[in-house]
Amino acid sequence: MENERKKIILIQIVAAVLALLILALWIFNLKNVWREERRLSVTDDNQSWQNIKADLSKTLTDLKTQLDQLNQNKQAQDQAKNNAFLNNLLEETKKLASTTAATSTATSTLTATTTPSDATTTLPAATTTAVKRQDCPAYIDCMPSIGKAKPCRIPPGCEGITQIAY
Repeated sequence: MENERKKIILIQIVAAVLALLILALWIFNLKNVWREERRLSVTDDNQSWQNIKADLSKTLTDLKTQLDQLNQNKQAQDQAKNNAFLNNLLEETKKLASTTAATSTATSTLTATTTPSDATTTLPAATTTAVKRQDCPAYIDCMPSIGKAKPCRIPPGCEGITQIAY
């Protein structure tokens, strides 16, 4: 029995020494593996940072180019809208000037050729608008309201005087 006990203790000692030897070899090898990993990771990290930096730089350059194109397109659209607005404004001004000139010439020829009693009976079409212009309101209120809808029409002959208020 004593012999078996010695054998068990001897096996335990041998197993512990063998385990310590394997552990020592593993730690020694692991230290070298870490050095190699660190050396490789430093070069990999530098390369990774260079790749990330190049990608970011390219992305920012592309983004700047696209923003510049968007700004140019917006400026071109704004310029086109402004030109269209100015052209419409010029056309409307010319129309207004021509209708005002036609009405004023018709009124002046009427007063020069007719007497006041004739003017009420035989008014040309152009002078009837001149007479109606004296009754024109300054504005027409077209604000949305509850209830019955308001007519938002400028009376005939009041095109140059009456404005629609929204």
